[in-house]
Amino acid sequence: MFKRILAGFLAVILLAPFTTISIKASELTADYVLEALSAFDFGREFEFFLLEEDIYSQPFSGERALLEFDTLEEAKEFFQLFAKSLDYNEIATYIYDINTSALSRDWNDFVTWWAPQSPILNIAVWKNLAFNFRASPSGLVTVNEVIGSWETGISAASWTHNFGNVVWQPGHHTPARLSAQGTWLISASIAGLQVGSRHNDTWIVDVLFAR
Repeated sequence: MFKRILAGFLAVILLAPFTTISIKASELTADYVLEALSAFDFGREFEFFLLEEDIYSQPFSGERALLEFDTLEEAKEFFQLFAKSLDYNEIATYIYDINTSALSRDWNDFVTWWAPQSPILNIAVWKNLAFNFRASPSGLVTVNEVIGSWETGISAASWTHNFGNVVWQPGHHTPARLSAQGTWLISASIAGLQVGSRHNDTWIVDVLFAR
């Protein structure tokens, strides 16, 4: 008799509030996912947030479709690999042939270099950095400013240029070092929840000017 009463009591406890528990879990899904991702150590700092429809519908630099993840663990694995992929982005080098029409005047141009988002992700990306410079007839170059930066190719994230910097000027036989600071934006659907992430990054390229 006691066993039948206990079984009935447990059934009431387990089944009666089932709908209520389900609703609360649904309401907490967003908080849980954001907290879980924010607490995970990816080796780099990511900012996670909910994607607002009006923001996602607006065009942004290098717009990408949502990455689809069925589970939170799949998303964690991707962000971990993406963080590791950034470690492959070493200082790039580029030999720039000065156009004779650019002598003794301010000239805008850009350099492009191959920068895959690591062999881990096997994603093809080219980085582009635009700058303004002046070259004298003797070949001496002064870089006035970094104008912008952008990514092309097949990328898991979109890049937004924030600002650039001329780290140092070139010499007759030494390159200029240019940098661009920006933000990677990743848009993802995690178990149906639309989540965005931002990660600040710096690109550096040494440009050797030649005639």
